[in-house]
Amino acid sequence: MAHEYKFSLLLASQYSGGPVEWNDNSLITGTGAVLNFIDLTADSSRATRPATTDIVSVSISPCRKFIVVLEDGMHLSISSVESGRVLCRTSVHSKSAGTPIAVSWSPCGTKIMMTRGDIAQLYYCPMKEPSYNPMQLLRTFIGSYGAVRHISWSQKSDVVALGSEDTKVRVYPIPKIHKMPTCTTLVGCRGNIMGTWVGGKTGMDVLAVDREGMVCIWQTDFEPDELEYDFKTTRKVMFSPQRWKDHARAALEAIKIEDEEESEKSEENVENANKPDQVGEKKENDENESSDEEDLECIKYRRTFKDYVNQKGERHSPVAAADYHAKLNILAVGHENGTFAIWEINWAIDASEDGSILQVQKLSMENLSSDLSRVKISPKGDWLALGGGDQLIVWEWGTQSYVLQSQNQGHNVSCVAYSPCGSKLATGGTDGTVKVWSTNSGFCSITFKDHESEVSGIAWMRSGFALATSSKDGTVRAYDLRRYRNFRTLVTPTPQRLKDVTVDPGGELIAAAGGGNGCVFVWSIRTGRLLNEFSNHESDVVSVNFSPTSCRLLSCSWDGSAMLTDFTDQEKIHREAIECPSDMLAAIWRPDGDQICTSNLAGKLMFWCPKTSTMTFEIDASRDMRAGRPKNSKVSAETLTDQGFNQLCYSSDGEYLLAGGKSFLVVMYSVRAKHVVGTFILSQNMNIDGLQEFLNSKNTMTEFGALADIDNDEEVKIAGQKKKDRASRKVEGAIACQGINFSPTGSEFALATSEGISIYSKSRRTFASLPLNESATPQNVLKNLNIGEYGAALNMAIVISKDSLIRQTVESVPKNTIELLVGSLPDNISLPLLSWIANELETTKHAQIYLAWCASLLKHFARNPFLKRKGVAAARLAARAVRQHREKILMNSYSNCATISYLIEQKRFAKNAPSELAEEVMSE
Repeated sequence: MAHEYKFSLLLASQYSGGPVEWNDNSLITGTGAVLNFIDLTADSSRATRPATTDIVSVSISPCRKFIVVLEDGMHLSISSVESGRVLCRTSVHSKSAGTPIAVSWSPCGTKIMMTRGDIAQLYYCPMKEPSYNPMQLLRTFIGSYGAVRHISWSQKSDVVALGSEDTKVRVYPIPKIHKMPTCTTLVGCRGNIMGTWVGGKTGMDVLAVDREGMVCIWQTDFEPDELEYDFKTTRKVMFSPQRWKDHARAALEAIKIEDEEESEKSEENVENANKPDQVGEKKENDENESSDEEDLECIKYRRTFKDYVNQKGERHSPVAAADYHAKLNILAVGHENGTFAIWEINWAIDASEDGSILQVQKLSMENLSSDLSRVKISPKGDWLALGGGDQLIVWEWGTQSYVLQSQNQGHNVSCVAYSPCGSKLATGGTDGTVKVWSTNSGFCSITFKDHESEVSGIAWMRSGFALATSSKDGTVRAYDLRRYRNFRTLVTPTPQRLKDVTVDPGGELIAAAGGGNGCVFVWSIRTGRLLNEFSNHESDVVSVNFSPTSCRLLSCSWDGSAMLTDFTDQEKIHREAIECPSDMLAAIWRPDGDQICTSNLAGKLMFWCPKTSTMTFEIDASRDMRAGRPKNSKVSAETLTDQGFNQLCYSSDGEYLLAGGKSFLVVMYSVRAKHVVGTFILSQNMNIDGLQEFLNSKNTMTEFGALADIDNDEEVKIAGQKKKDRASRKVEGAIACQGINFSPTGSEFALATSEGISIYSKSRRTFASLPLNESATPQNVLKNLNIGEYGAALNMAIVISKDSLIRQTVESVPKNTIELLVGSLPDNISLPLLSWIANELETTKHAQIYLAWCASLLKHFARNPFLKRKGVAAARLAARAVRQHREKILMNSYSNCATISYLIEQKRFAKNAPSELAEEVMSE
């Protein structure tokens, strides 16, 4: 089962100031070592992990199938946009070059330009040709006296412009061009180049924007057809494929013309030889003509425009980012104070005239809480992506409206919980905020900021429209998600640092784990009164959980005990104790309520029977918890003792257990087999501390101590201060799992880590073991459909597991025979069929057909005890899809109410208009 779950989405950290790139209607953002793909039209998101260090820059290929990723760790990789798999990877490490800055794919799709410090390197990537070295270094461009920040290609990949921090733009020809120098330096800007682009009338003009807000345009009179390429001395790979094809075609035509001319000359010579010589006729020979040729003019640029984007009288704000759209000739400029403007670029007709720019729109993004750092125009030019700090905004400048507003959690996520339907995910942060996310789109829908301290626990009500949270400020708050308000605030008699919260299955009671006094508090949700306060433990209570099927409360503490408290009879509350030889770290119920799992400090997972309060078996997990070593650690991982899993969660069917804690791994156990079936790495970003089991002391330790504890920043923090700021943070927090929760649908689970919320989902492409025989072929499926054998066709389609084939079979079955057909299906076919229909229901246009299938399958599951127990996750997945369809229909209906009312009034007015006109005529 573990191999079915793959990393699919990163929540609460979709943008953190990284690179931004467009792919048609999708937005690609880099967060750490993760690439997020946000589909703005389908309202969905997904994520991949193509890198092992922080992503510096990304660029998508012209065919929109591949994406190149430049990492901070001196690696360059190409991955597939569709699957997210890394196709090739190479190291670009060099001691002489600086850190990686930018990468850009050429429009021809065969070359990649990368900048490192003050140099730029050109790579050849033959994706269609088998090669041991998929990325070959062709050329290194030097000459800049500052870091090269921006790369721009010409439309035919013949010329590239590089903008650097030395206020200059350098234009390089990729193949040798006779009339063009090896390097053309364009001067005129006054600050660091924030963006440079090649375009204009000739396709070789240059536009640049510097940090001071100056816009410069350089143009040339040479047309692309006038350029003469050196095909003899230049390698073939330096040309674009189309350019080389045109050259080969022209060379072939020239050879044909030359052969025809030679044949004509040979025929003329034969005729002249047969004729008699005539007296007085002289053969005119070509005299020596003057071989002096005019000197070839070199391509020269002239600056046709120079002005500032900051208007006179306005406060100066440095330019943070800029982008240019060549087809629409619009320039978007973003400033550090959050304002951005859109300008129309008017190129000059020729280099002898002057160009101009015209401001189209200027706005200030007040929603940006930090400086604006990224600006990117969509391929169609109608949307504008703005990134700053931990916020991402997509602005439609034509209608002046928001398309997307996204913000991160802000601080580390401390707890996570799925809603009963599995379509929403609630998180609590260390800053006291509570956010509700959509698992489909990946966007935050609700934010509550009532807590004054860290949120320590989250629990959903049974209805799915309310949730309860506990905080270290000593309060438990209940939120109504329909009215978006805090309708209950529960307080302890004495100030407590609450650590966990739970809600009983009936939604009547709320229990919270107290601080250091070992108390458990129970409130009534209806009245808000404190019903009971139990001092069952002698140390801190770390977790509380109500049984999923009864009013039995399970609490565990560091004193090595767990207590079962039965609230069925309020007059006589019954308690049972479970003793453990070591400190307990976590305790949870199985979804059916027939088993309890506890974790202790000795690294053991102990399983108990709640009816008899006896231990049935245990799993030694001390060797499975592999704790990484922080950079300032002095104790090796092998000698580290007293460690255990403090986060536990059962799967929806209760057959598997997820365990995590202060480790870079989350382990999945099979409860029945009592062994590990899979492990999941929390992050692949090696820049995060705690991911390495072994450290090289030469790189981490010095004679003064750990290198990570030494502050290399020589900047004085406060005026007049000579000593270093001891309050400044030197080392980032080590990777750890703060929370684990399995979706009730069984299709995914969430991990709260230092990087964000990692969602692992089941892959629909995973092979499932079904009875496959020789007769199960696509041809036989279609044949059975034609003759009306729908049962046999559906069985073979499920066994083949091809989406298009299953879709055609399901939609071909008549509606009146669906219920009869479902009753004849075997159990091993019914389970995957319901899961497939639930997944298809989220995106299909034939909702009525698939809803009929869901209703028939759910009735069949209710009558079969085996399917009723095994199909809980699939049934919840189907209910989630039905609820999403309901919300879409209601949203469309509500939005069209005013339009329908208007049309009805117009129709009534049209009917009454003739009668009113007749009355007016009669009155006259």
